[in-house]
Amino acid sequence: MVALKKIGSVCFWLLIVALLCLPVGLIFQISEAEMAQYEAAEIPTLRQTSYGSPVQAERMDIRESITLSGVFVSDTWADMELSIPKTELLRWNVAVGDQIAVGDVLGTYNGKDITSTLTGIILDINVYSGSTKNQYIRVRLLEPLVLECDVTQEQLEAVQKYDDLSLSDGTALTLEYVSLTRNEDDTTTVHFSLDDGTGYQYGQVLTDFALYTGVTYPQTLVLSEQCVYQKTAGDDQPWYARRVTENGAFIEEIQVQVGGNCDGMVRISGVEEGDWFDSGYRAVLEAG
Repeated sequence: MVALKKIGSVCFWLLIVALLCLPVGLIFQISEAEMAQYEAAEIPTLRQTSYGSPVQAERMDIRESITLSGVFVSDTWADMELSIPKTELLRWNVAVGDQIAVGDVLGTYNGKDITSTLTGIILDINVYSGSTKNQYIRVRLLEPLVLECDVTQEQLEAVQKYDDLSLSDGTALTLEYVSLTRNEDDTTTVHFSLDDGTGYQYGQVLTDFALYTGVTYPQTLVLSEQCVYQKTAGDDQPWYARRVTENGAFIEEIQVQVGGNCDGMVRISGVEEGDWFDSGYRAVLEAG
């Protein structure tokens, strides 16, 4: 009986101790849970990636070309001779700068029509010189066409160097005229004649077209022109490319040397065949 009382007393006090310790344990567990909420999250590793699809440097036969822009014009003119004794009886329907065609009524003299014998753009009307022997309408003819371009000094040296110039469709071009003065932007105006200009019209604009020099580089290391860029524009400024992995992870920026381009590819040195490069970073730079 005494033993049972002792066992009951021990159990009673153990229960009291357990009840006293339970809140402390619960508080400890709650504190650990709250502390876990404030633990610093693991900082992810930041890696630069390609801005565009990775492109490989590769070897191929490449035709050298120069990228130009131009407009088709004519540098040929002709005069329509006139004989108008009494200019006060003259009435014009046209003015300098107007486009005319054969048969158009240009005006009237003493009630009679003056019709055009030429097709083109009026450059000058000279009837008030005081002599019927020097009266004319000067017209810029609309053919034959020439391709007028403003070229940099480097481009000028290239087109003067080669004789086998052509467009992408095979149309042969010949350098016919080089301005003796430079434009305000330091470019020079040149004219190219075409061996077949029937597919073009006066005033038609060609933007960023490829002018092939006739030079071919066999099995040359090339890279997309979208992969190379300059931090500062200029003929004497360095070119760069961003080398990446095949999956687009950035490795390094390297300085490269670029040569002529053709169909969106540039000859390149300073890289290894098979290396991958970022094709989107140039566009990011140019976008500002």
